[in-house]
Amino acid sequence: GDILITTGEWGGNIILTNSTLTAETAGHKVDLSAAGGHIEQVKVERTIVVNGNEVKSLLPSGLISASRLVADADNGLTLNAAVGTVDMALNSAGNIELFNKGDLNLNHVEAADGAIDIKTFGNLTATYVHASGSGDRNDISLTTYNAGAGTADLTIKDVVTGTRGDLAFNVQGLIKLDNAGAAMTADSLAITVAGGLTMKTQINSLSLETIRAGNV
Repeated sequence: GDILITTGEWGGNIILTNSTLTAETAGHKVDLSAAGGHIEQVKVERTIVVNGNEVKSLLPSGLISASRLVADADNGLTLNAAVGTVDMALNSAGNIELFNKGDLNLNHVEAADGAIDIKTFGNLTATYVHASGSGDRNDISLTTYNAGAGTADLTIKDVVTGTRGDLAFNVQGLIKLDNAGAAMTADSLAITVAGGLTMKTQINSLSLETIRAGNV
């Protein structure tokens, strides 16, 4: 079945330290809601394997496992998961941070005024990712890691930040655009990709690196 954890409407945080939440049955979800506070899996130093190398990093502790993760809060989300689909939203100023294992669909991710940072081992589909504030804190960073035999592509469908926000795509696979004719708009755009790339932009600065053969 589903797992639901909710705090009060006018206050209260959800704090998880080395906690495991598992909705085992296919199609079920973990649903977290802190309408008056933030949701945080407390960060600890962890060792992850990237490109065959062990790397120590400060990452959220514990693990949320389910087919779907739904999380909404007032002012912050910091989560570690192994899920296939996420819906995440912040209603006030604050940042969204997610570290995930496996292919991931960002079905609806929106920060009212803050940054969005998503990392996954596997393919990442950015169906709807919006940093909706007007200030330069409204940055979006999307990262894919190759988990071994699989791919680590980024498919961009709807990724939007304000004209003062920055975009960063760090992709160990290919970047695929659902609407190649639309311009990617931001203050600055930083891309690292394993292959060629065709993209239309409306930006003030660009940093681009291809780590495998391909045309830009």
